[in-house]
Amino acid sequence: MKIEARNSANLLVALSLMLGAPALAQSSSSQVNDFFGSNMPNQQLQSPAASSSATTASPSSGLVPAPTSNGASPTDFTSDEKRMQKKTKAMDKHIKSLIEKGDRMMKDGQARKDDKMFKKGKILKDIGERQLAERKASAEQQAETAKAEKDKADGT
Repeated sequence: MKIEARNSANLLVALSLMLGAPALAQSSSSQVNDFFGSNMPNQQLQSPAASSSATTASPSSGLVPAPTSNGASPTDFTSDEKRMQKKTKAMDKHIKSLIEKGDRMMKDGQARKDDKMFKKGKILKDIGERQLAERKASAEQQAETAKAEKDKADGT
């Protein structure tokens, strides 16, 4: 009795899959799922060369976003770009707070003649200044790379 119940359940599952497969195939063939999970009709797909030439950048990087071909304004950013901008701003704020906290601790340490507090403040300030220098160097390198790519695309 158990074997018959399993066979009939398997038969029902197989039958429902066969009936549902054409509907799934039709919906997936009319729209293509791009890398980020949004569905786009086949007619609106761009060639890889066209999509790579349109660069987008955050306002904090100093680059101006390129106009898009789909009519969206250049200040419309994807959720990932917005997340990265938010993360960058938070990191900049954190670095500045480290430097400020280090300055305060150094001043308080000198005023109280507390060498331990002064050293902690100096370490915090050094960490903040090092991270700030790394971020500036990284931003300059990204700007140079973007400029080189733009010049290469322009043919100069």
